[in-house]
Amino acid sequence: MSRASYTENQKKAFVLEWMKSHKPKSRWFHEAKEAGHIQGHYNSFDAWVKLYQHELESNPNTGQIVATQRQHDALATTLKSVKVKPENIHSIGKSAHLLDEFQQTLLPDDVQKKYIEFLENKINLLLAEVDGLKSENASLKQQIVNHQQGG
Repeated sequence: MSRASYTENQKKAFVLEWMKSHKPKSRWFHEAKEAGHIQGHYNSFDAWVKLYQHELESNPNTGQIVATQRQHDALATTLKSVKVKPENIHSIGKSAHLLDEFQQTLLPDDVQKKYIEFLENKINLLLAEVDGLKSENASLKQQIVNHQQGG
């Protein structure tokens, strides 16, 4: 199917799939093209995004996807600022212990906000623990140096 033969609904579906993926546009497009799911040029897809993204964001049925993407992006930015690798965060989300602990704190009105705050608190505690261990490690190294110089 050539890019000229995509219907408006198909174009919207491609844009929505990109929005769901939380991937950069170019990366999503190239992966979809390699998989044979879409044809044409990236510039055409980029034009579809510019044309339909606002409409999809405004639609109550699809707007939540964008809100979730923004929260994901905000969390990723926060994690980058504290130098936590995103691949490690996925393992936090898969931890049954953390999920159980989090579920005990849930309130129905603002679950996503509380989950992000919960994860940020966990990350801050872990970073504080790492800092403490680094300090302890530095102290032990100094003790070794002192012992070697004195011995």
